[in-house]
Order: sequence, then C-alpha cells, then structure tokens
Amino acid sequence: MRSAIVTRFGTKLGVLLVVMLALGVCASSAAAAGGPGGWFTPFGATTEFRFAGTSGVTFETALGSSSPTKTSCTGTPYEILTLGVSAQERWAEEIKLTGCKSGGTFGGPCTSPGETEGIIKLNRMALQLEYLSPANHEVGVVLNYHKSGEVTTFATFSCTILGITKKFLLRGTVLAKITPVKQETNNFPVTLNGSAGKQELTEYVNAEGKNVVTKLEEEYNGSKTWEAVDMSEGGAKITTNELVRIEG
Repeated sequence: MRSAIVTRFGTKLGVLLVVMLALGVCASSAAAAGGPGGWFTPFGATTEFRFAGTSGVTFETALGSSSPTKTSCTGTPYEILTLGVSAQERWAEEIKLTGCKSGGTFGGPCTSPGETEGIIKLNRMALQLEYLSPANHEVGVVLNYHKSGEVTTFATFSCTILGITKKFLLRGTVLAKITPVKQETNNFPVTLNGSAGKQELTEYVNAEGKNVVTKLEEEYNGSKTWEAVDMSEGGAKITTNELVRIEG
C-alpha cells in the first residue's frame, strides 16, 4: 500500500514536509514513518495551512427525528483559523460558523455559549489524511480525528424555536474527500456532502489497512438520545502559502 503523505517544495532542497498520515506497505515501513499516524520530520517552518469555506455549513437530521431537521450557517465567506502542525498532530484550533439558525418557518438563531448571536463555535479538532481507496489513490480528510476511535463532542449551541431555547450537542467524526493527489499545488478542494442525516462518506482505510467507519451524531435538548446528522459544505478548501503535494 502506498503512502498518503504531503511533501513541501521550497528553497531548502531535501526538506520533506509531511502533514498527512503515512500508510505503510507493511508494519515495518509504517514504523519507519514514525508508526501509524506518525509524521516524517523535519517540518518546513515557513509552511502555513488554512481551511476555509465559501458556501456555508448545514447540519441536517433525518425526517422523523426528535430534533429539528436542519441547522444552517449561511454566513459566507468564513475562514477557519490557521491549522496547527506539530510532529505529533494537525488541528484546527477554533472554527466559528456565522449566520446560524434552525430550519423551518418558526426557526430562530443558533448560538454557542459566549458567542454573538448566530455564531456556532466548533471546538479544537484534530485533522488527519486517510485513504478512501488506496487502489484508486483517493484520499480523505478526517475532522475530529481520534486514532483510538474515541467519540467526542465538538460543538455545543442553543437555538430559539417558537420563542423557546433548545440546546444541541454535536459529536463524532466527519470525513470529506480532498483533491488533487500527486500534483503540486497550494489549493486543495474539500468535498463535504450529506443529506437527511446521512453523510456521503463514512469509511476510510487506516494505517493497518483496516476499514474504519465514521459517524456524526446530534443530541437535542438533553434527550440523552444521539441521532445521526450530516454535515455539508459545498465550497470548503485547504490552502497553503507554498506548493505541497499529496503522495496518494
């Protein structure tokens, strides 16, 4: 199995930047890459990564679920803060979605604690590149990645519906396709699609060659019941200040 890595092309020849998961041909090659989920070093000190969106984000549950069917954040363009990169992980420190409100005729603004009305804040989320299909050289970016498979809450917000405030929690992992692969560029479109509580992509291949299923869930108004929800963003992208390459 080939490696899904990113290399940086800059003025210092021989410097290899890896910001994505190294998938080894076997256990020994994975160990050479720093182990599953490890990173090659050194990192390019001048390379910056940003994650931005232009069409707004929508969270939607299936019809018949206990919670309102849709929460839309239509404020555009928005920009996710600079991605952090270290020898151990990559992450988005803070994401603020704007223009957020619950769906339907009687829906109202949705707001995270401590934020201005209509802003939903997503907590710090680790990001990782994983294979969607090693054979087809397709790569995906995993949002709120946990190597252990742990499921964590990444957003808390309340929406005003018919004059009554209801609380929402979002937890789980989101998977989106990223392109191009095997091409030097500074612009990587991210395809994040879903509908009626079903995410388009829900499975990736980890460093051990095993399929990992992802899920995204929502809890409504303290019900203690988690229901499937999807997350869509039609214009997301990762950009860099230098040319980089996904070696898929």
